[in-house]
Amino acid sequence: MYATGNMKIRAIVLISVLVSFFSVGDLFSAVVTVIDSFTEAPGTVSSTGAFASQHDTGLETVLGGERFYFTQATAGATAVQIGTPFSGVALYVSTSTGFGSGGMTYGYGTPLNLDLSRNGLIFGFRLGGFGADEPGLTGDISLRVVSSGGTDEVTKPIATFINNPVWLHEEFTGVDFTNVERLELSWGNFTEPGADLDFQMFGTVNGLPEPGTMSMLLLALGVIMLARKRTRMAPEPVPVRASGPSSMMTSMPSASDLYSVPNRPF
Repeated sequence: MYATGNMKIRAIVLISVLVSFFSVGDLFSAVVTVIDSFTEAPGTVSSTGAFASQHDTGLETVLGGERFYFTQATAGATAVQIGTPFSGVALYVSTSTGFGSGGMTYGYGTPLNLDLSRNGLIFGFRLGGFGADEPGLTGDISLRVVSSGGTDEVTKPIATFINNPVWLHEEFTGVDFTNVERLELSWGNFTEPGADLDFQMFGTVNGLPEPGTMSMLLLALGVIMLARKRTRMAPEPVPVRASGPSSMMTSMPSASDLYSVPNRPF
């Protein structure tokens, strides 16, 4: 019985190790649709209180060909900025005493009309290379999906979002992903001044299981099922009394009892 129990424990440990050491990106072979890689840098937009924005069109590396972005200082007359000062990086910067908000919209002028219906085991929107400084961790970040069949917005604390910068398909309700017209990123509600955010890619992810990883998971699950079957089919131990008046043994230990060590850490 101990050997069977150890077999199940080892299988469970195998699954736990896989989940612990492999991220979602490792467990699934992802098909990424890049909405914006920020390689076409339009400069920066700055605000010291009033709403400031810019609408760029004719962009070859942006899905839909346009990007609308905005920022607004929400406390005092200190500046906040948004833009892509370097190719491949989008940056939101606040001064050391500044509070503000910002965001980007895709499909602002012309609807995207994207079919983003789910084709894999996972589907989501992802901000690649997402980073935040300590003041930035105090705020929120939101994604609003506008479709022909409905609209929904999902807001997350940046402090938790930074570890898994994804909005999953299941988190949105009432959205027709077969015809997405507009995507609106926004952030704000910072409780400390000087918040900085940066990211390198905005896109969608459709995840399909990698054959090798899925085979390991199925193998571990099979070991558990086999162990359960052996446990159910194992016969009850038959008491055995050794000859001789000095015997106090009621049953003979099996080989598995002799060589397995219960509760042994792995």
